[in-house]
Amino acid sequence: MTTKLNPDALFDSAERNAALDVTKSFIVQAPAGSGKTELLIQRILSLLCHVQKPEEILAITFTKKAANEMRLRVINALKLASQTKPQSSHTEKTWQLANKVIERDKKYSWGILQNSNQLNIQTIDSLCSYLTKQLPLLSQFGAPPNILIQPNIIYEKAINEVLSHLNEDYPWKRSLQYLLLHLDNNIPKLTSLLTTLLAKRDQWIPFLKYTKKSSDAKIHLEKYIELFIKEKLSNLGNIFPKVALQELTTIASHCASNLKLSQKSASFDVFYNDNVPPKPLLNDLNKWVALATLMLTKDGNFRKRATNDNGFISISSIKNKDEKALHERINKHYISILESLNENDLLKKSLHDLLSIPPPHYSNEEWNTLYSLLDILKVLLAQLRVVFQAHGKIDFIENTQAALLALGDEEHPTNLTLALDYQFKHILIDEFQDTSITQFQLLEKLMSGWELHDERSIFIVGDPMQSIYRFRDAEVGLFIKTWKNGIKNKTLGKLNLSVNFRSTNTIVEWNNLHFSQLFPSVDLVSEGAVSFSSSMAPFHKNNLPDTYTKIVACDHTDANLQAASIANEIQQLKMNYPNDTIAILVRSRSHIKAIIPALKKHELSFQASEIDNLYSKQPIKD
Repeated sequence: MTTKLNPDALFDSAERNAALDVTKSFIVQAPAGSGKTELLIQRILSLLCHVQKPEEILAITFTKKAANEMRLRVINALKLASQTKPQSSHTEKTWQLANKVIERDKKYSWGILQNSNQLNIQTIDSLCSYLTKQLPLLSQFGAPPNILIQPNIIYEKAINEVLSHLNEDYPWKRSLQYLLLHLDNNIPKLTSLLTTLLAKRDQWIPFLKYTKKSSDAKIHLEKYIELFIKEKLSNLGNIFPKVALQELTTIASHCASNLKLSQKSASFDVFYNDNVPPKPLLNDLNKWVALATLMLTKDGNFRKRATNDNGFISISSIKNKDEKALHERINKHYISILESLNENDLLKKSLHDLLSIPPPHYSNEEWNTLYSLLDILKVLLAQLRVVFQAHGKIDFIENTQAALLALGDEEHPTNLTLALDYQFKHILIDEFQDTSITQFQLLEKLMSGWELHDERSIFIVGDPMQSIYRFRDAEVGLFIKTWKNGIKNKTLGKLNLSVNFRSTNTIVEWNNLHFSQLFPSVDLVSEGAVSFSSSMAPFHKNNLPDTYTKIVACDHTDANLQAASIANEIQQLKMNYPNDTIAILVRSRSHIKAIIPALKKHELSFQASEIDNLYSKQPIKD
């Protein structure tokens, strides 16, 4: 008897079915091409089968395009519910759920198809704007402000206003003078520093509450440094091979003794007469730094030679045969250990980071400078809000900060928080890997009244391997943290989708092979380092013709030569695959400047968005 395989059967069917259990909360890691949008649509439809009204569901994504697509796909699913059942088991599930929603829609007279605004699907920025508008006085904005994409001009106006009072007798005058003295009275340099800090103010605003008393502030901020160092050491302790650690500790002790005899000082004197491996504790920080110094060159690579400077005895200088053999064995063993660790890039990076890690305590000069900076930042923050109000414009950070202010805090929630707590029973978040710290705080406030075993649910979808919003302060470590610890009062079930619908088996396997070597082996929250999750093609794609995958390395540093090489490669592809489309991906627009003339020279037609503008053409200029 043979078993017939269902061509629509998926290796991760159990995970996809579990995701539709609306009584539970989940975090889903969904790699590229895994159909996460379809899964979100099915989850929304499942929720619509249970809620009293559609407004109880809040779906959040990060772009207007994604929000519109999600809304459109829900509406289309409901419109197709009256049509013939689809053949595919995956689309059949959506069809079945949509039919149940239509029945519930009729029962409660929702009229979703006539009024799709009942579907609460929006971007995180539009949600913040909505919250700000609900309580304009509390959020400290009157008329709804516009959001600036490039807010640096506003930042500079606020900075210049503060600097214009340098000679006036304000309480913060001494702090400003101290900062200028620290920067050799270089006002442009100070302006640049403050502009950078304002663009990241959501990261330091929480620390301003510690600045009322200098000594208290110093204690609190040093605690954060200690926590940072402890996490670094904990990660290092987890990834450092135990046998290699013990052997290198013994070698470090040997080197420290040699340097002591020669009356030379070294950073690993801490191992003199001590061959106990360091533990991932703050007290052993000096030992870890000493090991990093012993193992790494200045540029962060593992050493390839045992040198006198690091406490190894030169073999040629030893006359005693037995002693010579001993030192030669130690030197060779040291090199062999480092060679065995050479492919461990995460260990290499973690050790190199230790060489530049700040000490756990500030010196007096460091603290005076930092406290002066904090004092000025408080003034600057207030001035920035004045400038925002004067211009009726804000940036993304202020939009989120105003929303947080409108929601109050956990001990003193506003009426708006209580109203939203009553309204939103289920929250879905797409692209969670692109969440910033303040956006995460906003989510926690929305869930502040939730209980562990109540009927409310949160459904988080994302792929930490695809985080692209670092320029908006997205913190991929939040995905890792939430995956491990859950969020607020909710324990999250962990689901990992593995089927890639977008690509054939050849491409999927090629990606698995190469990208598994580029990503770190473990997740590190503080580093934002994400381990690789492999994918697989669905069964029905395994029998498709092999996809052609080829890597061509170009060793030309000249942009024109590179462009010529690309154009030649495209010509060859068009000869071999005349009906196929070809895409060119570049890191930024500036990198395509040389490619366009090369394509034109080879008479290769192309389409590009905002690359080769009409107004640059001579006839248009004329």
